[in-house]
Amino acid sequence: MWVARWVEALKQLTVDANGKHPGEDGFNAVATKTYGTLTPSCAASRRSSGCGASAVAEAGLETLWDEREGFYYNRRTDTGAFSRRISPCNFYALFSEKITADRVHRMVDGHYFNPEEFYGAWMIPSIARNDAAFQDQDYWRGRIWAPLNFLVYMAMLEHDVPDARKDLADKSVALYREGVASSSLLNRRMKYLALEKSQHMETSSTVMEEVLSSSLAFSCAVG
Repeated sequence: MWVARWVEALKQLTVDANGKHPGEDGFNAVATKTYGTLTPSCAASRRSSGCGASAVAEAGLETLWDEREGFYYNRRTDTGAFSRRISPCNFYALFSEKITADRVHRMVDGHYFNPEEFYGAWMIPSIARNDAAFQDQDYWRGRIWAPLNFLVYMAMLEHDVPDARKDLADKSVALYREGVASSSLLNRRMKYLALEKSQHMETSSTVMEEVLSSSLAFSCAVG
């Protein structure tokens, strides 16, 4: 399911009808295609149908908030203590519309835009930059994965953080393009298709869609 969804998602993110960089509009197009029209009533409908957090889950979420750090942390199942090893998954708490604006901005300003944790040229690393595991740059120890970016973006849609959403969308598209450019296999395929169709490979949505349909390379992103 994830494979099919991401192939389709990446087609939407590549270029718009005019061959221009889509930025957040591209992310919104994918979100709309995947989840339906993103309106408050639709969001409420999704929650009431069982996709959202229940009252029990909301109460549990409250126990994960650390007022001192301004972030939601996991807790150890053996001791109940907070786990300070953080990843993009910590932002999934934003799927709850009940989080106060103050908490949302503390999370975004203090953690998303924090260069010691997540912020940088390539977003979002699968573990904080100041974590010792980040240096491994292997799978979930520092690398960047498309589904994590997409889910964090979807969670941000529940709140008034347009700057963070646009930043994540822009950097995700840039990362995808860098990944395609640096992949020798994809590069050869793209050049072949561009030559075959006599189109410029950077602006042809047809060529890019065919490349994406024949590969699943975006899931292994630049670290």
